[in-house]
Amino acid sequence: MTLILPGILSLAQHLKSLRSASESFRPQKCPCGHARVWCHGCYTRKADRQDLGQPSLDIQIPRLYCPGCRCTCSVLPECIPPRSWYLWEVR
Repeated sequence: MTLILPGILSLAQHLKSLRSASESFRPQKCPCGHARVWCHGCYTRKADRQDLGQPSLDIQIPRLYCPGCRCTCSVLPECIPPRSWYLWEVR
């Protein structure tokens, strides 16, 4: 399952908010409605696939775990579409 965090419209803004206010990425409860979710690590994603002669940014995507339904989910910023290699602006 993927949650979209609204209001983050660029990769630089995502990196800045992840460093300064990482708690804002965790919702109050799971979409199933059971319990407060736990941080379950993160994974990297190469979301910046524009070939501008610069190395691609490795973006950290937080993962969460719900002890109620025993499922994990990821929290993506609004600028990164789920299950896609390219940003919204490229598509």
